[in-house]
Amino acid sequence: MLDVKIKLHRHYLLADAPNQKLFVLLEISSDKKCIDSERQEFSAVFAVDTSGSMREPAVKPEDITVANTAAGNFKRGGKAAYGKTKMDILKDALIDLYGSPILKRGDRLSLVKFDDTARVLLPFTDATDKKALTEAVNSLEKYSGGTNMGAGMKTALELLGNEKGNTRMFLFTDGNTIDEDLALEMSEEFARNKIPITAIGIGNDWNTDFIALLVGRTHGKIFHALADAENGGYPSDVNTGELKSILMSELKHSVNETVTNIVLNISPAREVKIDRISRVYPVQSEVDLSLKPFFLGNAEAGDITVFLIEMTVPEHKPGKMRLSQVSLTHDVCGASYRGETPIIEVTVEFGNNEGSVSSTNKEVMHYMQQRNIDSMIDKAVGEVRNNANKAVEILKAAMRTAVILNNASMTRVLDKAVKELQDGKTINEGTLKALKVGAKTHTVRFGKDIFTDEEIKKITGA
Repeated sequence: MLDVKIKLHRHYLLADAPNQKLFVLLEISSDKKCIDSERQEFSAVFAVDTSGSMREPAVKPEDITVANTAAGNFKRGGKAAYGKTKMDILKDALIDLYGSPILKRGDRLSLVKFDDTARVLLPFTDATDKKALTEAVNSLEKYSGGTNMGAGMKTALELLGNEKGNTRMFLFTDGNTIDEDLALEMSEEFARNKIPITAIGIGNDWNTDFIALLVGRTHGKIFHALADAENGGYPSDVNTGELKSILMSELKHSVNETVTNIVLNISPAREVKIDRISRVYPVQSEVDLSLKPFFLGNAEAGDITVFLIEMTVPEHKPGKMRLSQVSLTHDVCGASYRGETPIIEVTVEFGNNEGSVSSTNKEVMHYMQQRNIDSMIDKAVGEVRNNANKAVEILKAAMRTAVILNNASMTRVLDKAVKELQDGKTINEGTLKALKVGAKTHTVRFGKDIFTDEEIKKITGA
């Protein structure tokens, strides 16, 4: 069962005032019983970058520090921690993933490699067949070359197009791709086919903005694994454990997305304009307004999924006005049909009481401010090279917002970026990725994740 709630940032607007903004919070939740009883079968393709750079050490020799060497994390001769390459660490994580109890008989997994060309290394196979899956993962070592991510995505989509139920692609890469145009085209196809992409960037050489664009179109997620030594180093087992934990966590979240293919039907009144629709929790992404009805992705049982609908409202005489009607359709968990929610009417009151206009909903404002952190980070990054002092000001403003929202994770990374800028007039590449990725994934639910004034002082030093 899908439950839908609508909340407005204001229920009262000024009469006879043109082009007023209204923010509508759309909260979706689903019954957890579907997980406990009979969830949908889950199908995933793992598309792996097998370009030559994946054979490089997880840590570059020049990143070896006295502290790390003393801790025994590096071997002599300049090879990285544990003597493992990025591919070694990815293989270890994938093999453990395939043996996870999160997957059940009937779930199906496939493996695709991409370098100069793309190739299916394992057609869809039952997730309990660990022998076949392990052999396919071990065969990744045989390949190398350039990076044609678009070709890998195309091959993955061809496989997923024949699957039913809950489908997803996991994309792994450590660099830029040669075929950007094809990758962009394929991300649009994934969105049209309503298949989310989870992307994991390995190291610091991948294009954060580009991957975020690919993922955002599908309402998927983006992660940064194996940051460089300057951004925390590589204490024993952190590399392997970090990637494994990301994969295990995302696998669990993915199979728990029991309500899939959610579509928003919204019918605005005359002259009411829909300017923007953003997913703001549990991750941030933008809804493509050119595709109607609007695809909202999937919802995880046991949690909420939150969207912000931004409207421009025409002037109106005093009195009530219905701005729009909203309803959702979705694939019903454990069934072969689509469900539909009751129609909800979005209504506001117009009047001349300016005091009433100043009253806002705290929950809606929370998610608006959370979305603004992402915008402020983009603006600050654009100022780094030309005006480092301006970038510091913007990041400090973003950090104050993160503190207000009780977002400890983003407060920490923003504080680190500010200190780096103040010390060296630049931001380390690993920190930059943590900023951009964190703004989209380190979101907090309203009323949750509260930390104390003392914890804030420890985080910010103020």
